[in-house]
Amino acid sequence: FGGPASGICFGLIVFLELWRTIVFEKISAGWGAIIVGVLMILVFTVADRYIEVWARKTYGPYTEPKKEASS
Repeated sequence: FGGPASGICFGLIVFLELWRTIVFEKISAGWGAIIVGVLMILVFTVADRYIEVWARKTYGPYTEPKKEASS
């Protein structure tokens, strides 16, 4: 199940990096692209935290997988 998610993630990284560089590279001698990159990281960090808190409230805490008893 990880293959499609990895592909989407890699595609988004390439797309957002290219977009950020092309659009904001000319602002403040390249500092515009750096600032936008930092802002994007902050936005994704906040969104990730929100999703994590929502998932833990909805589905409960992480649990250890049950180990099979060895004979």
